[in-house]
Amino acid sequence: FFASFIGNLFYHNFDNYLSRTDTIMTIKLLSIYSKKQVLTKHKLERDESEELFGPASRLEQQQSSTSSKKLVEAAAAPPSPSPVRVFVVAIEPLTSDIKLVTLKVKSGVLQFQAGQFIGMYDGRTNVVGESTFPGTFSIASRPSELPLIRFAVGADNNPRNLRHLLYNDTRPGDNFLLDGCGSGTVAISPRMVMTPVGGPGGIMLIGGGSAVMGLVSIVEELLHSEEGRKIPAIKLFHSNRSNKDIPFYERMQELGGQSETFNYFPHVTGKIDHGENSRGHLGRIDIHHVARELAGVRLFCVYGSGVFCEAVVNILLDLGVWPGSIRTDYTTRVDPARRLDELSKASAKKKNTKRFESCTDGMKEKGTMNASDDYLRTYGIDVLLQKMSLKLTEETPDFPLDFLSKEISRVQAELPEVSNINAADPSFWINYWETDTVTWQAPVTSPWLEKYMDKFVGQKQRTVFVHLCGKSLDMKSLLEHGHKVVGADCSGIACVDFFTENNIPDYAREVVPHPDGKHVIRHKSTSVSIALYEGDIFDLTTEIVGKIDRVLDRAALVILHPSMIEDHYLPLLMRLMRPGGKILLASVSELPFPKAPPHVYEAPQIEGILQQYFSKIKMLEVHRYRVNAGFVSEPIYILKSKKKTVR
Repeated sequence: FFASFIGNLFYHNFDNYLSRTDTIMTIKLLSIYSKKQVLTKHKLERDESEELFGPASRLEQQQSSTSSKKLVEAAAAPPSPSPVRVFVVAIEPLTSDIKLVTLKVKSGVLQFQAGQFIGMYDGRTNVVGESTFPGTFSIASRPSELPLIRFAVGADNNPRNLRHLLYNDTRPGDNFLLDGCGSGTVAISPRMVMTPVGGPGGIMLIGGGSAVMGLVSIVEELLHSEEGRKIPAIKLFHSNRSNKDIPFYERMQELGGQSETFNYFPHVTGKIDHGENSRGHLGRIDIHHVARELAGVRLFCVYGSGVFCEAVVNILLDLGVWPGSIRTDYTTRVDPARRLDELSKASAKKKNTKRFESCTDGMKEKGTMNASDDYLRTYGIDVLLQKMSLKLTEETPDFPLDFLSKEISRVQAELPEVSNINAADPSFWINYWETDTVTWQAPVTSPWLEKYMDKFVGQKQRTVFVHLCGKSLDMKSLLEHGHKVVGADCSGIACVDFFTENNIPDYAREVVPHPDGKHVIRHKSTSVSIALYEGDIFDLTTEIVGKIDRVLDRAALVILHPSMIEDHYLPLLMRLMRPGGKILLASVSELPFPKAPPHVYEAPQIEGILQQYFSKIKMLEVHRYRVNAGFVSEPIYILKSKKKTVR
C-alpha cells in the first residue's frame, strides 16, 4: 500500500518531471522516516537497494548499465571485423502485410544471440548501401540454426529503402550483406535465467505487434536447447492489433502443445468482425494479466514500440519487479532516405526559417525559459525532492503521507510553463512517429465532434480540412458522415497508418509538384473522398488542396507557439477556407503539468486573438477529462470566418 500510494502520487502527478528511480528513492526515504534518517538520490547505494529489493546477481549488475554495447559484450557476442555475405533462400507470406525472409550465410562469420536485431545492406553493388538505404531487422530464428537466419519484413512505401526492396522486389538467390554480430539489449541465452543459488528461474517475454519476432527467437532457442528445457516457466505475452494476422500464432500454439513449460498468451487490441472467433484475450495487456503469471519469473524481456515498452515496464515496476531484471528494446520506423534528404537540404540552407526564428524571438521577449539545463537546475526533480526531503525531516509531521501530498500539489502549482521551441520544427514531431513514442493519439473519436456534427457541417456534403491530423479517428467519423476529408501532417508514417489501420481501400501515393520545390506528398484513396498531405502545413496552397468549406482544429492551434498564431497560422486558414466558412476548435484552458505544447489559453486570450478573423465566436462547452497526471479542460468553440479576408 505504501509503495503503491507514493508511486502513483509522485509518478503520475509530476509526469515527465519524475522518473521511476526517483519514486523508488522516495519510497526508501519514507520507509526509514521513523528512524529520523535523511536519504537523497545521491546517497542511495547498492546495499540499500538490496535491503529493499533483495540481493542482485552479477547478471543484474551488468544489466543495470544503459549501454547496449556493454550488454552485448556481457552476452559474449564480440563483433565480427567484416560484414557477412548472405543470399536469399526463400521469401514467404507471414501475415497479410509481413513476409518472412530466409537467408543463408555465404561467407564470413555471423554471431548473434536470441532476441537481437541485425543491420542489413544491399549486397548487389560493390559499395554498401549505394543503391538502397540499409535497415535493421529483428531476428526470428535461433542461433543454432546458422548458417540459416530468418527475419520478418513489413511493407514500406519508400522505394529507396531496403525494407521496400525486400518486401516487393527480392527473389531467391539475391545477395545481401549483414553486420557481423547482432545488436540490442534483449540478448538471451539459457544461462542468463540461472538464479544466484544455481537453479533456473522463469522468464517472461512481452511483445507488441511485429516486434514479437525477437521474442519468438528466444522461445525457439530455449525450447531447443538442453539447458533451456530446464527452465521451469517460459511465458510469452503478445499484444497484436489484428485478430487474423498474428505473426507466428500457429507456431507458438504448436510449441505450447509440445512443452509443459511454455505458455502463450496472445492479446487482440483491435476490432473483431462479427461472427469471428477471437484468437486471444480481447484488450490490452494489463497489470492483472501479468500479476497472475509473475510467480517464479527471474528475467523479463520487453520488445515493442517506445510507448508499449514504457507502459509494460511501468506495470512490472508497479508489481515490485527489480529494474535490473528487465531488458527492453523498442522498435523504430525511421525512413533513412528521407533523413538523408533533410541533411543535404540543411547543409545548403539554414535549418530555421524566418517563421521559426520569430518563435525564438518571441520567447526571449517574454522571458520564457525553454526545457534546458537552466529550467532543470531550478525545477528539476532532484532539486524538488531534496527540498521536500529536507522539509519532511525538519517538520516531522504526524501524517507524512498527507504532508507530502499537499507539498506536491503546492510545488506543482508553482511550476511555470515551459515551451519547447523545437516543436516549431516538423522534424521534432516526425521523430515521435519514427520512434513510436506518440502518446497523444486518442483511440476514439472526439465526443464533442459527434455531439456538434450537424452544427458544424450541416446537412450538405462538405470538404473538411483536418490539419496536424496524425491518424485521428475524427477523420474516419467525417468520412462515415459522407464528407470529403483533406488532412495534413508532417509525418508520412501517420498518413499511411491511417489508411492501413482503418482499412481505407485503393490506397495511392504521389509526389505533388510545388512551385517552390517543397516536400509535399499526397496519400489518397482512388475510391474514397480522402487525401492526406505529408509535409509542412505552411507550404500548402489552394492549388494543392482545393478550397475548404470547414476546418476541424483538434489540438492544432494550441500545439503551435503563440507567436505563430496571428502572423502565420490564422492567415493560412483564411487563405485555404471559403469566405464564411466554419471552424470547430478545441482550445486548452487547463493542464495538469506546465510543459508546453500544448499551450494553455484563458477564454479572453483566445477570443481576443480570434476576433479579427471571425465574425462569430461561440463557446459550445468545456470538455473536461482525466489523464494520468490530472485533468485537461478543452473549451470547444464554433467559429464563422468573415466574408472578406483580413490579411
